[in-house]
Amino acid sequence: MSKSPPSDAPPASTASVAADPDTLLPSIRAVEVYPIVQGSQKFIALRDPMGYAKDPVLIPQAAALLLAFFDGKHTIRQLQEEIQRRLGQLLLTEQVLGFMTQLDQSGYLDSEGFRRLQKETDDAFHSQPVRPYCHAGLVYPAEPKELRKQFQEYFAAVRPQDNSGVLRGVVVPHIDIRFAGQAYAFAYASLARGPLPRRFVILGTAHQSPPNTFVVTRKAYDTPLGPVPTDQDYVQFLETELGPEIYADEWVHRTEHSVEFQAVFLKYLFPLEPGLKIVPILCSSMHEWVLNGHLPGESERIGRFIAALQEADRQFGPTVYIAGADLAHMGVKFGDPFKVNESIRRELDILDREMLTHAERVDGDAFFRNIQGEKDKRRICGLSPIYTLLKAVTSTVSGSPALKGHLLKYDQAAEEATGSVVSFASLAIYQES
Repeated sequence: MSKSPPSDAPPASTASVAADPDTLLPSIRAVEVYPIVQGSQKFIALRDPMGYAKDPVLIPQAAALLLAFFDGKHTIRQLQEEIQRRLGQLLLTEQVLGFMTQLDQSGYLDSEGFRRLQKETDDAFHSQPVRPYCHAGLVYPAEPKELRKQFQEYFAAVRPQDNSGVLRGVVVPHIDIRFAGQAYAFAYASLARGPLPRRFVILGTAHQSPPNTFVVTRKAYDTPLGPVPTDQDYVQFLETELGPEIYADEWVHRTEHSVEFQAVFLKYLFPLEPGLKIVPILCSSMHEWVLNGHLPGESERIGRFIAALQEADRQFGPTVYIAGADLAHMGVKFGDPFKVNESIRRELDILDREMLTHAERVDGDAFFRNIQGEKDKRRICGLSPIYTLLKAVTSTVSGSPALKGHLLKYDQAAEEATGSVVSFASLAIYQES
């Protein structure tokens, strides 16, 4: 297990653990598991989306059977007996302990070693006033000159949009920028046409789905073009209204990309603007309400948070909301029993656009009901931030100016190798002036 392919046999033991075959094997943490091919060799890769384990681990396909026994319920002896029964091979206790030690040292086991690593990593993150960028050099350039050049190309293809009124919010993708650069540019070009708002409240998808529905941070977001500061007064208002639990799962900001990508585009658009401020908020899953038939806003915790956003608007002046949100995730890669073909993609286009008409009408409840009605079979991962945006911009003050959304761009990113597709869109919401 390393960044280069290991041999087919589990590694020899370097552990100081007693070679007891009745040792209970720990569980593998909740990490991503996927096949990978290097040359003529096939591997199973483990990757930690939370970033505690720094590097992916490659396990030869012949040794992948061992992983099934790392569930906190099986002993070394049970693993050995099953390998003997299935493969007719004798696996030494020291070999299993060596395999376990390497998994543990890499940060992939639910163990005391991992909890120490987690605490050290979280403590280091909490002590930093700025959230470091962590996706530069992977999905967008880390070198400022190269980044500006690439973003200029995205914006060069944007058609001008003539819309009257005050911009209140935009739905922007959070998919890999290399796949959707133009879609990002369509949304951000809307921001660039008017005066700089007092702040941008960024509602990003929290892919780790923490227990708290909304997770706020006071940290500025760094980018290769410089940091984007957080509006401390606005965040303090949310804390006063809702309590310190808004920071309870702040660790999810550490590696989440859905806010980072928006911060990079904002800094590109307003590189020298001292008034640029953001409020970074990650939105966890609302799948509970998809299944129970209710609307999220009917719950006390979500209703209170949305009401606090609306009250902050009234207290601090107009805000522009940015929902970093992708749409459907379909195909084998996402658990469907079928590969996505052209016919399915055309049907998906129709269903997505129908769903987005509710966003254009700025009707958050109808938007949610549309997804709820099909039990979220398309896996709309931007459901939480889009719903929150649509509800937040809807003023509770009687007689307020009308809101209207405009779909700017819709697209799909297909992955032929896995027969899968992700859809995304850019949409702007205006309030009549």
